[in-house]
Amino acid sequence: MKCQLLATLVLSALVASCGAPPIGESFEQPAPRPPPRPTTLVAGDVLEVEFTRVTTLKETYRLGVGDRVRVEVQLHPDMTSSATVAPDGTIAYHRVGSLPASGRTLEELRVALQQSLGRHLPDPAVSIFLEQGDVAVDRLVDMLLRHPTGTLREVTIEPGGHLSLPVIGDALVTGLDVREVEELLNTRLASELPSLRVTVRPKLLTRAVFTVVGEVFRPGRYPLTGEMTLIDALASAGGETPVADLAQVMVVGEPVDGAVRAWLYDVDTALAHGSALAHVRVQPQDTVVVLRTGIGDVNEWIDQWVRRNIPINLTFTYRLDDPNG
Repeated sequence: MKCQLLATLVLSALVASCGAPPIGESFEQPAPRPPPRPTTLVAGDVLEVEFTRVTTLKETYRLGVGDRVRVEVQLHPDMTSSATVAPDGTIAYHRVGSLPASGRTLEELRVALQQSLGRHLPDPAVSIFLEQGDVAVDRLVDMLLRHPTGTLREVTIEPGGHLSLPVIGDALVTGLDVREVEELLNTRLASELPSLRVTVRPKLLTRAVFTVVGEVFRPGRYPLTGEMTLIDALASAGGETPVADLAQVMVVGEPVDGAVRAWLYDVDTALAHGSALAHVRVQPQDTVVVLRTGIGDVNEWIDQWVRRNIPINLTFTYRLDDPNG
């Protein structure tokens, strides 16, 4: 129960106030673990994808289907005309016919139109103005807002590793982390709707879990929600049993390249000094092991535990980092 761990915290504070550990005795916080590697996505993970509009400078704005431009030719007022980007991405302008426009900036379109008109007029001076832009974005945002979740979409990665979104379509995302998925989706949008961006957040990652075993009341697998400390992990499992040895709490990291790395923490001493080991964070796929009181050779026990409980087909090395010496 959490009350067991809470009782330990309270009792530790009382013991400390009564003179144990000795007044003035220093407690050195253990060194923090290396930051976790980004969690790569797998089928079944759930992401939140939110569409947002961004301000685009006139110089960098790229035309899209439905946008309308006004074309003026110096000394030829009769050639002033407005044109709308058609579904095939072109505009129609007299004497020139159809001209690719979608994806071009106003300056790129002006140069292309001026070159085409040069076949009919001597040194034409063309100016182009945007009369109506972001038409496709307006339509998409309007469509999104009619949905119950508005501009937010919750998507589950399909068994084949794909996710599907409006405009973006299907995208293969397994093997990427959340940041890489966001970059991929925004690259897709940049070529279609440059005034639109997406923000990607993890909602439920199947690999974002940790396990607590040993002398706790509720051993098992738990979701890793946000940043969790070692104390939080123990509390999630109901706290320690009466025969637990909080002076020897082991955290075994996820095997990497056939190697297993473990950390040993003296939670008992930390609590006695009023420290909750706030910077000792549990990482995805960690296993927290609360040892039983009376285990002598911790290194031998851990080595046997790792070999028995973490099946690795490759030849592996095992390293124990004891933050408390």
